[in-house]
Amino acid sequence: MQTCARRFFFVALLILLHCRAIPFAFGAVSETEPNNQLSQPNLIQCGDTVLCANLPIGDFDHYRFLAPGGDTLYCRTFACGDDNTNTYIALFTDDCQCVAYDFSNSGPMYYSTVGYWVQESAYFRLRVMRGDQVYDADSTYSLCVSSRTPVAEDFDYCETARVVPSFPYWDEGDTYYKADNIGTPAPDVFYFFHQPVQSDVLLEVCSAFNARVQIIQYCMGGYLDDADEGCENGATLVSYDLPAGDYYVIVEGMTDMDFGEYTIEIAPYFPDCPAPRYLILFPVGGQPALDWLDAPFADYYVILQSPQADGPFEYLDISPISYYVDPTGFAADRRFYQVITVCAWSR
Repeated sequence: MQTCARRFFFVALLILLHCRAIPFAFGAVSETEPNNQLSQPNLIQCGDTVLCANLPIGDFDHYRFLAPGGDTLYCRTFACGDDNTNTYIALFTDDCQCVAYDFSNSGPMYYSTVGYWVQESAYFRLRVMRGDQVYDADSTYSLCVSSRTPVAEDFDYCETARVVPSFPYWDEGDTYYKADNIGTPAPDVFYFFHQPVQSDVLLEVCSAFNARVQIIQYCMGGYLDDADEGCENGATLVSYDLPAGDYYVIVEGMTDMDFGEYTIEIAPYFPDCPAPRYLILFPVGGQPALDWLDAPFADYYVILQSPQADGPFEYLDISPISYYVDPTGFAADRRFYQVITVCAWSR
């Protein structure tokens, strides 16, 4: 417990030391792969701190963010724990023109920093790469992107909707000073989620203002379902049998005078991962082979075995396909198998 507490304090202290000049900070975020190309950056916000990102040999990390006009943009890498990865950084416009870089480690230790005057609000992309004097195969760094002006959050627009990373999902936000892009005359915000399998989906918006929630199939079109009554003055929507696919969610007021703070919950009622009802056992090349044809769509299958029909069963192997050959052969006099299916939505 003491170790965890000390690490938390150390990370918090790093953020304070390296981002102390930022009056507006949105929070700590994580780097996610793939982001090796300028065309596939992680979307972050000006004011975010990326904590302890991995940077293996030959890897590039890229980030995209909106910077406010009439202000200086600061991008700075700094250490994650005791790691002193030698990092270089380069700043690009959204059309991939390099406008600033630091290959001379002007930041602390082996780290880098750039400052760039932003004339008008615009999107930028940032590349973090390894410099020389790096001896570890796998290294880490942290990154701070800041300015002195707060930036409107990206989910004000459908094209940069806030991504729902997992379920059940809960978030809080507001529609103050947001644009009216679609629907009623009220300000609106957008979320994006991927539905991995057909199921019912609950969307609930709780708010003090009179709100509406909608599901659409693509930006600015393909209306599927909506609700304007439910939690408090908000809305509760259950979309039944929503097919697998990508969807957008709109939260907005009913009139141009309806705006303010809200919370949102997105919770699909996923079915259980289908389990095989029948296992077929037959010899293949002198080894026992298992086949199951009635559950072919799981992400992977866990194979269990036991010398007794009623167990206890022990882990044997994992198969990515609905077929398995036991490499241990027919060494045992008796062997019983079980197969457990694992789906992305059931983990």
